[in-house]
Amino acid sequence: MKYIIPVLALLCLAACSKQVLEDEKIVCQEVEYDANIDIQIDDEICFPDGNTLTLSSVDHQFCPCGAVCIWAGDLYITMSTSSDLGDMKEKIFFPSSLDFDRSIFDNYEISSFSYTYDSNDGEVPACAEDYEPEKITLTISISKL
Repeated sequence: MKYIIPVLALLCLAACSKQVLEDEKIVCQEVEYDANIDIQIDDEICFPDGNTLTLSSVDHQFCPCGAVCIWAGDLYITMSTSSDLGDMKEKIFFPSSLDFDRSIFDNYEISSFSYTYDSNDGEVPACAEDYEPEKITLTISISKL
């Protein structure tokens, strides 16, 4: 009888922690091809055919503060994809490059690609130490080749 209360307490804790884990699951945002899609770090988007895309990281690779550079640099954007066939890939994009490989899934490519930075002026900070990747929002559209 004296063990009933501790056992009930443990069961309650287990049930509560299970609920928290279920609440923290990342929900895949369902989208259509040929539509503008806003995505941020760790967001997962799902297409009707089973393809998925996750924005894995956005790294500040601009010219360092106080340095004189020949090239201004860019953001390095990493996306993880999973196709309806179970193929998983990781791709790195550079927004300022006009000739990057836009293929994302078999027979699909990124047809439009832009980003905004959530700040007063919308500009990515010049200094890497002031940059916050979670403030980047990509707007992409994926179309059939």
